[in-house]
Amino acid sequence: MAGRDSDQEAAANQKIKEDWISALIELMKQLKQWTVEQIKEWEISLQQGAVPCAIESTTERQEEYIGKYFAPMLLITSEECEVEVRPVGRFAIGAIGQVCMTNNRQAVNFLYSTRKGWFVMEYRKPLTRDMFLDLLRQMCQA
Repeated sequence: MAGRDSDQEAAANQKIKEDWISALIELMKQLKQWTVEQIKEWEISLQQGAVPCAIESTTERQEEYIGKYFAPMLLITSEECEVEVRPVGRFAIGAIGQVCMTNNRQAVNFLYSTRKGWFVMEYRKPLTRDMFLDLLRQMCQA
């Protein structure tokens, strides 16, 4: 009996890990799309100065229950700024997972809920394109 319980627990943890990685992939894909769309606008208007580029990468994470995994991250960089969007962990207090957006001087956290999607913790509001781009502008001007 104990073997079956541990097998069920391992399967449940594997499902948690897969769902978390899937949510991260979708988030990074959406953030990259918003960034690329904005970069095109900045290139046309030339108001931004140095126009950033968006680079997809991965980071290795290790968490209790779900073990080691590789998760997507996004690096938005130019001559003037570097902003990193990286997963913090699947098990966050009050949420299903947490992602941090930082320029190493300031940071904003996104929390994930399967019912409500991604929220900006500091503002307690849903993560939208406008909010993300405002945060990106602030971090690139800081």
